[in-house]
Amino acid sequence: MKAIYFSLKSAVCVCALIYTQTMYAGHPFVFFLDEKSQSNVLFTVCNLSSPILCPVKYTNRLSNTNLFSLEEQKSLKTIPIKYRNVTTNTGPPGSVLTRLDNAAFGEDNKEGIVAHFSYTNSVAQEEIVFFGKRERNVKYQSTPGNGYYAELLDGGLVSSQELRDGTLNGLCVTFNDDRAVMLLHYTNGKALGKFYVWTPIAGLPQSDGLAVEAEFKEPYDFQKFQLIGGSDLTSIDKPKSGTHLIGEANHPAKKFIASLNRASQRNIEVIAAGDGDFVPCPPEYADVISNTNLFTLNEQTLLKEIPLKYGKVTTNSGPTGSVLVSYKRWPVQWRENRIWFWAARFQFTNSVAWDDVTPGGGMLHHKIRNEDGDGYDLDYDTYNDGESDGGGYAGGGGASFRFHQIKHGVQDGLDVVMDHGDHCVQWRRYSNGMMVDKWLYWSPDGNTLMLWAKFKEPYDISKYQNK
Repeated sequence: MKAIYFSLKSAVCVCALIYTQTMYAGHPFVFFLDEKSQSNVLFTVCNLSSPILCPVKYTNRLSNTNLFSLEEQKSLKTIPIKYRNVTTNTGPPGSVLTRLDNAAFGEDNKEGIVAHFSYTNSVAQEEIVFFGKRERNVKYQSTPGNGYYAELLDGGLVSSQELRDGTLNGLCVTFNDDRAVMLLHYTNGKALGKFYVWTPIAGLPQSDGLAVEAEFKEPYDFQKFQLIGGSDLTSIDKPKSGTHLIGEANHPAKKFIASLNRASQRNIEVIAAGDGDFVPCPPEYADVISNTNLFTLNEQTLLKEIPLKYGKVTTNSGPTGSVLVSYKRWPVQWRENRIWFWAARFQFTNSVAWDDVTPGGGMLHHKIRNEDGDGYDLDYDTYNDGESDGGGYAGGGGASFRFHQIKHGVQDGLDVVMDHGDHCVQWRRYSNGMMVDKWLYWSPDGNTLMLWAKFKEPYDISKYQNK
């Protein structure tokens, strides 16, 4: 289909189209199908180089109910959205990767990566071939032998073909942006019934003319007699060669976190990888400070005290129990404005620790340390430091901050992001500068884990995080 799409779009004015205005044994024909095979095709319009003004009933817009049923319109509109964020690691929402292969397709042995996905809440299966960064070929089956094929380019739908009872049945359509380029229907693997082709009208770039209106009076093997490129969506079923990469049939393949170097993740078990690959949050990982599976009693007390201790800090008034010992202020020119930066140090009166405070990005950045280099870093959101209004996490109100503990000058202990009171957005733990235990990241409602990974050994995230 793709070959026909590009031919119709860009080759309308080349000499090959001269054939569309000739006759084979007194019968018109289209150049991209075998001439002799078209003897039983009834043409009403056949002129790709000089299309006629398109009758309203044949307007090639997806909204045209003379050509597309409401169910077909809904399905075709959904396809680009469904595959917008897929990668070789992450399939459509609700699916998990089960296998990954390299393979070659078509007469030109075009190489692609084939990702196989299964769905967690149904028997549906998905195969997606990735040809570089721009092109995707898809075969989706809601049940074995029933679903569709699709081709996407730069996120837009290029062509779609319905699949029923294990063969081509139903609508087959090719698009240029939001306009149909070619439309036909299949019955038991053969084209049958109406056949339309639209091409641009010279001087009217926003309007496509009707170039072909025809009817297949008897079943026609469109795939066999197609000449240009020999491309068809079912080629996904016929890889010429392949190399197994990861995963085995019916066994989930290893997932990867996109923001981390893939080769470094050998000893990380990823349950939810982000980028649309989410899982329901189990009760033991509820995103609240009171959850003893995530926070010790001492950590709960420390986190609950932060809004009380740091919520009212200003340039000359430090955390509760501290006094100002130094203050610096200097101007920075930003475009046409002069911005004043400042840094303050507050000494705690009941310990040898101090707090270095600087502003930035609507936050106050606190660096709390003692003489041994122990303490914590705190980024406190000064625009959202009020008491909770009872709306909880979804309703606004309550403190928002990031907190990570430091021992001997490196991260060691808890590393969390809290939002709107006592709800946790991100949870991590460090030991001697290395991530350990697990990494959790919740959705805004707290009911879903957008990222869930388990570390089988200490992990140097600062070294392996993609820049």
